Amino acid sequence: MSPIIRYRKANIGKRYFPLAGMNYPLSPWNLNTDPYKKEQVWLNKAWLMLVEEGMVTFDAEPERTQVAVRAMALALMYLDYCGMIFEVSTDEPPVEAWAESLGLTRETLLARYNRLCGKNYTFQDIEDENEEHLWTIIANEARGEVFDVLLKGFGNINDFFDSMLEIARHNHDHALDAFVWFEEKMPPRYIENYSDDFE
Repeated sequence: MSPIIRYRKANIGKRYFPLAGMNYPLSPWNLNTDPYKKEQVWLNKAWLMLVEEGMVTFDAEPERTQVAVRAMALALMYLDYCGMIFEVSTDEPPVEAWAESLGLTRETLLARYNRLCGKNYTFQDIEDENEEHLWTIIANEARGEVFDVLLKGFGNINDFFDSMLEIARHNHDHALDAFVWFEEKMPPRYIENYSDDFE
């Protein structure tokens, strides 16, 4: 029995959130001959690990939003890995487009951000360029829990890292840097270009 079917049977009445809304390939630097297939295989395997931990089903909108945020966090972690392994600058990823494709609204965005930072911002308080980054800030907050599930699913840090090397590798030096970053739980690599303080 597949993990998805097993999990659905154990969670009758809950809705399952498929990994959708992402345009493949996520990384423009993937040098494999078949990047679409390898990338999708890895992301689907990682998503199944979240399935087995009960992190992709929901009863109501707040839970659905959190599941969508986890999907974006997973994609951001993967993109950061590719940026590091190929030693290129990681441009601002299309998180706003992902959020829209996953059915997340501006109102959901603002409510989620206010809950995250303990503020009571309105859209008038936030400049347009900062609004574009809010989903990235929110998705980054989910990295820790996603990383913990993947580490458990792959068994150890070495096997987790090797699974990503199978998708994209460039040279040994960059791989060593990336492994150190893995040991730090894959923190965001592109957060210095904007601020989450709008006051």
